[in-house]
Amino acid sequence: MKTVLDREDLAFGPPELGCVLCLSGLPGGGSTAYDRSPHGNRGNITGATWVRLSSGLWCLSFDGVDDYVDCNNDVSLSLEDGFTIELWENVDSSAYYRWFISKGDPATFTQNYGIILLDNNNIYGLVRNVDDDTTWGAYFGVSGGSGWHFLAMSFDITHIVHYADGVGATPVATGTQAHTNNRPVRLGYHYSKKISGYLALPRIYNRPLSALEIQNHFNQEKHLFGVW
Repeated sequence: MKTVLDREDLAFGPPELGCVLCLSGLPGGGSTAYDRSPHGNRGNITGATWVRLSSGLWCLSFDGVDDYVDCNNDVSLSLEDGFTIELWENVDSSAYYRWFISKGDPATFTQNYGIILLDNNNIYGLVRNVDDDTTWGAYFGVSGGSGWHFLAMSFDITHIVHYADGVGATPVATGTQAHTNNRPVRLGYHYSKKISGYLALPRIYNRPLSALEIQNHFNQEKHLFGVW
């Protein structure tokens, strides 16, 4: 009988409606993180290596020097009216200004959207304002370097809500569309500073997921990361 340790497809069903990026790992590794969404937004891996957790799940390990994943700039990833980003992270808390995920120019902070580890070890999620190029955003309730955590950021034009381990924070008012761009989506990428640690199960949806959907994702996956 096959188990999750033998076959990754026993761990995950098809991605839900609206998923435009879903990188769940490749058994045995490889230079490509294949996309389970219908859009083929696979990630091209530079430097990062596959690591298998005790649960059988494969995640990516980043060395903090020159590792990143490029998921290209398909139109399906350019989102303005509402979207959700989800990922699991376990990174080095001594790092700073490291992007977990971003679509934009990390050097100038001109993101369509992104989640970043700041210099005070707080994690921050942001969306760029289409009207004046400022950004909306807020801090998550967790810090880097404290084990595995599930992060989610939902945007519905009127508000951004940040979730840490399935629990939502106070919504941040926005009020208009996000500013899109033709930059690629990248994992672990900043021009001069890269993520040091592990990222797993990055997903992007072209709709705002509900609080219940996000909480369910956390509850369904937490055992894979030793979180109870």
